[in-house]
Amino acid sequence: TLNYLHEGSEKSITVEKLILTTGAYDRSLPFAGWELPGSMTPGAAQALLKGHGVIAGKKILVSGTGPFLLPVAVGLAEAGADVLGIIEAHSPLRWLRSPLALILNPQKALELLYYLRKIRKHSLHISFGRAVVGFSGNAATISKVKSNLESKGEVTEIECDVVAAGWGFNPDVTLGGILGCNQKVDRDGSVIFSVDSEQRSSVLNVWIAGEATGIGGADFALAEGEIAARSALNKSIPLSLKFKRLRLQLFATALQRSYPVGNGWQGWIKPESKICRCEEVSHSEICQSVTELSAHDSRTSKLFTRAGMGLCQGRICSRNVSEIIAGRNGCQVT
Repeated sequence: TLNYLHEGSEKSITVEKLILTTGAYDRSLPFAGWELPGSMTPGAAQALLKGHGVIAGKKILVSGTGPFLLPVAVGLAEAGADVLGIIEAHSPLRWLRSPLALILNPQKALELLYYLRKIRKHSLHISFGRAVVGFSGNAATISKVKSNLESKGEVTEIECDVVAAGWGFNPDVTLGGILGCNQKVDRDGSVIFSVDSEQRSSVLNVWIAGEATGIGGADFALAEGEIAARSALNKSIPLSLKFKRLRLQLFATALQRSYPVGNGWQGWIKPESKICRCEEVSHSEICQSVTELSAHDSRTSKLFTRAGMGLCQGRICSRNVSEIIAGRNGCQVT
């Protein structure tokens, strides 16, 4: 029995089979000033524009890593925003590591050409190998970074009133976690669900498709969704559909290779920087929970600091807290 809200009223429905497609949300990395007004994710800037027709600010800087930065910057520019540039942490040459993924997915190259034409039309400047490491409310601090996001120390400033910074996506594993579906750590460090070749989870009669089984984009999610639906209906799955998922899986893996988020970002933040914005927990407080109170995992640190216990329930900070603690303890996030 599923309980749900519809137009403000609680209702329930009894089902035999369930397909979860919970998607993902923007991943944020902390930096000095990321709690100030004007600091947001690219997804937030896009949602304001598409959902409400609101341009987030007068002078906008789009930063982080990944192909999602392109449609956000182009969409803002076409709406009349003053987009000062796109700050991409990685080099486009990293795509040369995944030639097969590019060959099997030519439509992705066409998408790239489309956005490159739009970027040229609107005279948008792209900087590679750089990241926003600070924001004062009216200016962003830009630093050159290594492939692991460690700052090289060469810093410049750009006057702006909005920084839309995004570092890929975090899968939403809330509902599947409540149902007890087995989880694992993906190659990019994301927590995802384990599914079989027909998208079945570890729980009987529960299928999972889309970003919750690994970040890969809309086309990949649609292919997984069709496979899950056919499996739930006891229908055969065409070989062509399986091959489509395979080639899109290769592209998803190429995305992870091309836009990794290393732990070098931990060198950007100051002891007083807020890691959990909801509960205003600083970097130094999280580190002290490890060094002084022997917290060996994020759950224990949460008990000492309240990091992750605010309104967002850790959706924004929990991954960052886990990586800080793992770094302090010299271990990997599990």
